Amino acid sequence: MKKFVLLFNVMMFILVYFTTVSLASSDPVDSVWQTDFDAALLAAKKTDKDLLISFSGSDWCPWCKKLEKEVFTQDLFKQSAPANYILVNLDFPKKKKLSDALTKQNQQLQSKYKVTGFPTILLTDSAGEPYAQLGYRQGGPQKYLDHLALMRSGKTKWKTVFTQASSAQGLEKAKLYDQGLELKKKNGLIQGNQKIIDEIKALDKDNAAGLKNKYEIPEKMALIEKELNTKRDFDKAIQDLAGIISTYNPDSKIKQDIYMFKAAILIKGKKDNKAGLEALNQALKIDPDTEIGKRIPQIIEMIEKSAKP
Repeated sequence: MKKFVLLFNVMMFILVYFTTVSLASSDPVDSVWQTDFDAALLAAKKTDKDLLISFSGSDWCPWCKKLEKEVFTQDLFKQSAPANYILVNLDFPKKKKLSDALTKQNQQLQSKYKVTGFPTILLTDSAGEPYAQLGYRQGGPQKYLDHLALMRSGKTKWKTVFTQASSAQGLEKAKLYDQGLELKKKNGLIQGNQKIIDEIKALDKDNAAGLKNKYEIPEKMALIEKELNTKRDFDKAIQDLAGIISTYNPDSKIKQDIYMFKAAILIKGKKDNKAGLEALNQALKIDPDTEIGKRIPQIIEMIEKSAKP
C-alpha cells in the first residue's frame, strides 16, 4: 500500500510520481573497509577515530553502486578518509551469499541504528554513537569528503547545546533543546528524539515560544498519515488537515507543509488534479521563497503537462 509522505518529502513524492563464521567478508568493497563491526569499534577506540558505516545493497541498489563507483573506490577517498574514520561496510545483498554470522551482525546493526533505506552512511564517534547521517551525493570524492568534514565539524555542537539545556529552566531550556534538535537535523539525525520533543512541549505548554505547535503539529499530521494508510479515507484526511489549521493557526512554514500534504492526497489519492493544483497554488501563495515554494511551479508544470493528451 503506497504511503503518503509528510512535510518536505511530499514535494519529492509528487515529483517522483511524475517523473564465513568469521565476520571477515569474502568480497569487501576495498581493503580499507572492515566488515567486523566489533573489531572496527575497537580500532576506533584505540586510534580515537570516528566510524564511517556504510549500509549498502551492493548487488541490487543503483544508488549504492553509484556511490561506490564515484566515491568509495576512488583513490582520493581511499587515501584521505582513513585519516579520520574507520570504514565499515555492512552489506545487504540479494544474490551474493554472506556468512550467517555476517548476515546476523548486519541485520542487528540495521535494527539498532534504525536504517530503513540504502545507501545509508552513518558517522559515529569512537563509541558508536551517531552524529550524522547521509546517503549518495553527486560531485565525486572531494565534494563528498568536504561534506563529511562539515558534518564532522558539527558533531559536538548539538551535544554542547543539550548540555547547556540540562542546567537551564523553563522556556530557556525548551529553546536550547530546540536549538540542539535543529543542529542534529542539519546532520541528518531525525530519529530518536521523542523524549526531548515531549519535554519541549511540556515546557512550552502554552505555546508561548511557538515550540509546542512546532512539534505537535507534525505529530498530528503523522497520525493523519497513519490513518490514511489504513482506512484510505481521503476526505477525512483533508478535513483533519483543515482542523489543524483552524485549531493551531500555524505559522506560514507549517501551513505550507499542510497544503503540500493536501495536494498529495488530492492528486495521488483522489486523482483530482484540479483540486490538487488549487492546493499547490495555495501553498505557493503562502511563501514562494521557501525551498518548497521555489519548486512548486515546477511541480505544477509537470502535473499540467501530464494532463495533456
